[in-house]
Amino acid sequence: MEQFQEERLFGATRTITQMQELIDITIEYTRDRVAFGKPLLDNQWIHYHLTEMSADVQALRSMTYDAVARYVRGEDVKLMTTQAKLLVGRLVRKIPDWCLQFWGRADFLWESRVSRMLRDSRLLAIGGGANEVQMAIICKELGILPGGRK
Repeated sequence: MEQFQEERLFGATRTITQMQELIDITIEYTRDRVAFGKPLLDNQWIHYHLTEMSADVQALRSMTYDAVARYVRGEDVKLMTTQAKLLVGRLVRKIPDWCLQFWGRADFLWESRVSRMLRDSRLLAIGGGANEVQMAIICKELGILPGGRK
């Protein structure tokens, strides 16, 4: 089980930077791309979604850094690493999908950065245990499995 904690922490930490870079290049693109006489970024729906994605990545970053610090101190971090793995598995699908939506046809090419992350990162939600496995572990750690099992 120790190896799973390290794998989950690695998956979360390596993906945080990638997701933040996607958000950053999407902000730059929507700032430069003009439609109907104004930048796409001026659309409230777009800048609110980018804001929410940025907050999600920061929450994952904080959770992951806290888990790493506790792991280095020798504490039990099974719950935290599993929660981080669940969150990164969700965000790694949500963020590239929304970024691609904002890029539109401009980034739908096979070799584009946003399309590549959307395609290639899918494994992160599966490898090291699918999201459903992570939820079962979290339920067990919280003592909320059916029948009161822990």
